[in-house]
Amino acid sequence: MAKPRRGPGRPRNPKALYLGLAHAFRTAIRSGAWPLGSRVPAQRLLARRHGVSQHTIRWALDVLAREGRIAPNARRGWLVKQAPRSGLAGADYVLEALGMGFETCLRGADSCALHRGIEQGVAQLERALICLPSYRLTEHLPSPHVLAQPLAGIVLVGLLKHAVLRQYERLNVPVVLADRPGEAWNLHAIAVDNEKAAHDATKRMIAWGHRRIAFVRRLQPSLLSVDEDGRERQKGYEAACREAGLPFRPDWIFNSLSRDTAKSPWTARLLHARPAFTAVLAADASRAALVEEAAAACARKVPEDLSIVTFQGTSNPAPYAGPRFDFFELGRRAVHLLTQPRQPARHERLAFTWSSQRSLAPA
Repeated sequence: MAKPRRGPGRPRNPKALYLGLAHAFRTAIRSGAWPLGSRVPAQRLLARRHGVSQHTIRWALDVLAREGRIAPNARRGWLVKQAPRSGLAGADYVLEALGMGFETCLRGADSCALHRGIEQGVAQLERALICLPSYRLTEHLPSPHVLAQPLAGIVLVGLLKHAVLRQYERLNVPVVLADRPGEAWNLHAIAVDNEKAAHDATKRMIAWGHRRIAFVRRLQPSLLSVDEDGRERQKGYEAACREAGLPFRPDWIFNSLSRDTAKSPWTARLLHARPAFTAVLAADASRAALVEEAAAACARKVPEDLSIVTFQGTSNPAPYAGPRFDFFELGRRAVHLLTQPRQPARHERLAFTWSSQRSLAPA
């Protein structure tokens, strides 16, 4: 049987030459070779440069026009403009940039739930997910080859340094910070409602009769500062103490590193303080476990002698009372922020639920 003849119009082959040229032109825009507001080189010049017909160049430019990357101008031909407001037109992929190894992501219940939520959000947008896990991403952008893909947007996960976040602000593609406070950045962001959760948790401990409540926060050496979540949680904790008229002092705050053990100096200071602390608000379940282990070594029982409250995800089986967050929902909502206009940047908070466990008892 004779093959049917292809009718007039654009090639249907997805690897057609004009699509390859459209990809090259996107790269020129993202790299700054075609700056925003500049005139696109003449079609005759582009045809000669790439060894194709002007019709092929016109088809490639039409792809970029439909994506919102270039716009016609009566006097100057095509002009380079900002990417489309939603970032989704003509884009096939969402990039999940993990500032950690994939094994590390899957090892933690909360980070695993966050990743699955991102997968769900990408599926709901009918896009494909590119997952790029690398500790190198804490300090550097993904490679130009990755950024040259037709991206609907980028979801950032992990403790990326400030300098690289500034570079993400300048990318011509929507970017969302997932599980990190974003008020300091001109990027979309969604994070847990740290301050309200800490305020609520502290008020509950005070209602149980606790008057000396220690707060254990986590330090991030890679960021050369206190963990951003920890700063917000400390703010809510201190506000609740002041409202209750507690004699709060700076030495109620204890600093912990990720590599600390139950024998670290701060645990001894906390458990041997006089008068004794009757409750602890820990920045995360790992800090709470260290306090419980150190307390057991001092023959102090939880919760009879010491109550422990901490922050954890709904998928985390840790047996501690405290605020819980649905990280699967956080990841899903992070992806859907890519559909919002890039400006102004949106900063959302995920509400918490309270988990009543045996680690909290009357003072």
